Amino acid sequence: ALEAYTGAEPADARSTLFSVELLATSRPAQVLRPMVYASRSPDADLGKIHRDASGRGIFCGLHGAQFCNRSVSWVEMGSSAEDETVVVTIRSLYGPVFAQGKVSVRPESSGLSARVLAGGWAAEIRVPAGGPPRQLALEYSGSFQHAMLVFAGAPDPVLPTAQRERTLCFGPGVSRVPGSGVLQLPAGRDTILLARGAWLDGRINITRHDQGPIRVLGHGIISGRRFTYHGGAVPDSLRSIEVQFDRPLHLSGPTLVDPKGHALFVPPHSSVSDLKVLGWLYNEDGVWLSTNTTLSRSFVRTNDDSIRLYAGALDGFNNLPRPPRNQPARGVVVEDVVVAQLFNGAVIQLGWEDAGIQDSIVRRVDVIGAEWYKTAGLEPNDAVVSLRPPVYDVGLSEHHRNLTVEGLRVEAPVGRVVGVGLFGCATRSTLHGLTVRDVVIQQPLRWWP
Repeated sequence: ALEAYTGAEPADARSTLFSVELLATSRPAQVLRPMVYASRSPDADLGKIHRDASGRGIFCGLHGAQFCNRSVSWVEMGSSAEDETVVVTIRSLYGPVFAQGKVSVRPESSGLSARVLAGGWAAEIRVPAGGPPRQLALEYSGSFQHAMLVFAGAPDPVLPTAQRERTLCFGPGVSRVPGSGVLQLPAGRDTILLARGAWLDGRINITRHDQGPIRVLGHGIISGRRFTYHGGAVPDSLRSIEVQFDRPLHLSGPTLVDPKGHALFVPPHSSVSDLKVLGWLYNEDGVWLSTNTTLSRSFVRTNDDSIRLYAGALDGFNNLPRPPRNQPARGVVVEDVVVAQLFNGAVIQLGWEDAGIQDSIVRRVDVIGAEWYKTAGLEPNDAVVSLRPPVYDVGLSEHHRNLTVEGLRVEAPVGRVVGVGLFGCATRSTLHGLTVRDVVIQQPLRWWP
């Protein structure tokens, strides 16, 4: 059966720009009117980036204000093969914004299209049911200023009895972590289930030095909106899910929204699929990946490095055991990921403070947006594939080898596809065998807009 959350919580995260109707064409047909979530650009936090001599935030007065007063709305649904097709009808609540000939479904590799209805007040997408997760963006009037996303995944998992006894469950509706907002995973639990429609205001900390894999399952949402951007308290800087380095993480389904810092660090020997990350700010990196990890069928929309392959020291949060400082990461696999890059950071980042990435592959990444503008090419991480040199730990020696990036599909205008630099390293660093092939760039190279 078709799954979607039809409640109304949290009310302050409900889209005021779009409503959605879902029709499953199975017999009998099923109609749902789901919650359409929304996140709005944190213009006050963006103001911390640029200040005048008196300390007043002036960011929204720069660059034609095109990066402020924005929003992203999204609907999340699950279906199985017997549903055949799900007809997604998106209705505008703020005007006839869908013009004939100017509405499209991204990425183009989805093979889907949109039909304009009701004189431009609605658009319809027919999404095949079942199959692998799809992350779709409706582009209209040539703009993503008020983005509308459709996340189509599988039904929520049904856990066996033995696993349910070790599971921390969050049902539909809002759950607010009390106190500092950081939930310590209780002893004896190794699974977290975020049901479709669950909204967790807080972070989850899994660093109490137990053993064995951790599973985070289900299609609910973890929000970091309560935390302070660049705040001084530790909870402000933790990731949405903080996992100790020696416990593999197997994550499938959740959405991480407004993380107010790096969204997710994935320990070695882990797997992540059907992850959605929605961020706005500097330092809201999407996903960090280390040795023998996979990222697949996921979506990242953020304002710093979206997919970061990583090896070296991790952080100062007393996460024990610490990652080995000078040991490269190996065996990272990224495939079938959609990225909407904002005005900072790389789509695929191999560098920064990084001991080296080796014997790893990135394949089939769709870049549906990229808004690099500020430095017009002076920042090496303003690139689809970037190897940025160390900035803070210049004594770190980087040794990269046998890296393959293939099947890139770049639908947005970009100023640089590959940016590689090891300049500034205080010790000898090396790069041997970087292969970039099968790249499709649909528009001439240029900086945004």
